[in-house]
Amino acid sequence: IFIISKLLKKKIILDVRDLWPESAIEVVNTKKSIVYNILIILVKWMYCESELITVISKIMKNTIVKDYDIDKNRIYVVHNFSNIKNSILENKNNDKIKISYTGILTDAQDIYNLIKYSNNKNIEWHIAGIGDQFNKIKELNFLNVFLYGYKDKVFCDELIISSDICLVPLKESKLFEMAIPSKFFEYISLNKPILFNTSLELKELNDEYNFGWYVDNPTQENIENVINSITLEDIKIKSQNAYKLFEEKFEQSIVCEQLHQIIKSIV
Repeated sequence: IFIISKLLKKKIILDVRDLWPESAIEVVNTKKSIVYNILIILVKWMYCESELITVISKIMKNTIVKDYDIDKNRIYVVHNFSNIKNSILENKNNDKIKISYTGILTDAQDIYNLIKYSNNKNIEWHIAGIGDQFNKIKELNFLNVFLYGYKDKVFCDELIISSDICLVPLKESKLFEMAIPSKFFEYISLNKPILFNTSLELKELNDEYNFGWYVDNPTQENIENVINSITLEDIKIKSQNAYKLFEEKFEQSIVCEQLHQIIKSIV
């Protein structure tokens, strides 16, 4: 596509959602090799040949500028978005706090340690998904953990709506510090506060909007302290703040208009 675009003398906007091949090192535990080095050269060429680059976070922008020596003025942060809206807060019908997660269960998410060290009987964990950590979580044999395995979108949507808090977990790594999982945008559009770790941009947003609970360095002690700090009143406040953040920054029309203005700048 790049070669054809260059031959046709078309301007290229490159949208970067993940850093590859760097992500392969973290996600599938591959080692750096000759192929990896070739891919790095190819990626840098793509960055250099693009008129503009859009990325999902400020940290990702800074990383590309530093590692690939790209002019920061050619890189724009354009977040993901959600077009789901639910401004009605549901009333709780029990005393248990229900935390849910829907998606793959791999070491890249590392949900296992969050559940293992939570140690709070007032918390229910509802997990829909499959992956390497499914059996590890199952072997914990905790009565407050509900594992559903693979489920369709209807089931997952209903699980999210019925939950008090949604989980946005990531393995602790430099690469994942710049990530903003796409689940986050859907969760906040449904008034769901989030429990999360690793993502520094989400931490920065949380400092401003107070929409969730951040586990800094997820050791057993830190996980226990954060989980035990959750109250019903906090859930209500953070739910309202989550939706406020969605309306102000991540509603579909806002993000699309931002991208429209970027495209207009080079036309």
